Amino acid sequence: MIRSLAYFSILMLLQWPAEANQTAESFVLNESNPYVYLKFDHVGPRTRFIDAEPDTGVWIRIVNNCRVPILVPADGPNSKGEIVVYDEVVRSGQHAVRISASGPTTDSSAADASPSPPQGYANYSSDVLGFTTIAPGQSLLFSVPLNHLAGGDWYMRVRFSLDIPGSTHGPYSYVDSFTVQIPSEYTQRGIPKSR
Repeated sequence: MIRSLAYFSILMLLQWPAEANQTAESFVLNESNPYVYLKFDHVGPRTRFIDAEPDTGVWIRIVNNCRVPILVPADGPNSKGEIVVYDEVVRSGQHAVRISASGPTTDSSAADASPSPPQGYANYSSDVLGFTTIAPGQSLLFSVPLNHLAGGDWYMRVRFSLDIPGSTHGPYSYVDSFTVQIPSEYTQRGIPKSR
């Protein structure tokens, strides 16, 4: 009996890591990419969300690369079928906190010396903030003004939530624009005028 129990225990221990790996790996659909990511689509005309912004924008896909639907704060589609995704524009190092003997302080010296980033759409109030669901393996095409991405020391990010049953806008995270490769002719130095 003891020998059978020991054999069964060893067999279970040998199988457990393989089963655990399969469960962890099954969350991501394509393991060569993160579970949610932004992907450059094209640069082209877009409808202005705010009058002062350019009518040329960067078209991006937010890709759901996991087995759980995700929720993205968005509005639309408008009359042209465009969806506005409420992105945030964040200054690089904005959230850097230094710990010293006198306590934590935010390092804003570098931020004060450079030009101000544009406001992202998440900073504009909306009476009813809507959400768009992106199913597993699907993506959502949206655009932002070129300057949300082609800045000097800022980047763009989009908040998303896992759409878990019984949860109100489930656990959330951010996907940022570091992986969005804009063609060199559209960098900050050479942002073309509206076409």
